Amino acid sequence: MPTNAQPQVTTPTDREIVLTRVFEAPRALVFEAYTRPELLAYWVAGPGWTLAACEVDLKVGGTSRLVMRGPAGAERTVRGQLREVVRPERLVTAEVVDAADAAVANERVVTTNFADAGPHTRVQTTLLFPSKQARDALLDSGALGALSASLDTLGTLLAAVDSFPEAELAPAPAAPEDPAEIEASLCRLIAEQLGALCARDLDRLMAPYAPEVVVFTHAPPAQLLGLEPLRAHWAAALAALPDAPRPEVRDLRLTHSDDLASAHWLYRVVAPTAADPDPAWTRTTATFRRVLGRWRVVHEHRSPAATP
Repeated sequence: MPTNAQPQVTTPTDREIVLTRVFEAPRALVFEAYTRPELLAYWVAGPGWTLAACEVDLKVGGTSRLVMRGPAGAERTVRGQLREVVRPERLVTAEVVDAADAAVANERVVTTNFADAGPHTRVQTTLLFPSKQARDALLDSGALGALSASLDTLGTLLAAVDSFPEAELAPAPAAPEDPAEIEASLCRLIAEQLGALCARDLDRLMAPYAPEVVVFTHAPPAQLLGLEPLRAHWAAALAALPDAPRPEVRDLRLTHSDDLASAHWLYRVVAPTAADPDPAWTRTTATFRRVLGRWRVVHEHRSPAATP
């Protein structure tokens, strides 16, 4: 089978669907892409969908939960319990899919085997359904086309990675990156988020957050775990912004290594029509991790600041 080609789909029994695909990446990286929330966020939801929440407790008896949000408010939740975990060879998970589309909502046991194929990895996923009717409903729903598109995205990401040291998220660059470029990248990310805030662009504001992000705020609830509650928090905040807002930032400080960074700064949102011409400042501390070349916010703490 050509690498990164369309998956082969077979139905060896009345209750099974088997998908086979070869990826241009070592097995360790492919296994991580299937199991780590920060990597799943790049591909698993599919075109037109976003991964709103992702939790994976990667051990036998552990649980997983993926919440995907699609067009017109559609939502799909996949809950799983891990029956087998053999790193980096095999995963067996009992899954329940909750969705408004009855053809997509189902129960199944998913077995995924990762096999070395020279420099590539052959992934075979078997979906075992409780009945032929449940299996056929999924086949007829078109869901396999969306799954194939998700695997296309994964294949593109994996093909861009030349090698995978076991203990790292991405291969180290051939030469140390210029610290000034790292700082510039982080400054652009922070500026982009503040611009999205003032533009009331919720999707753009949420884009840099990692699925496993933890956020502390001064407004209840004080702790937000994952993308779903954070999105609701920001939606409420955007609705309360005054007209024609603009950001003011001061005292930005950055500390970083190649793939981990922290920053703290003061910011406030001012507007000519606001009732308060001198709004209070907010202190923000953030931690960033770089995953496959992209900086993601994994921790954020916002609190009122005394007048600077």
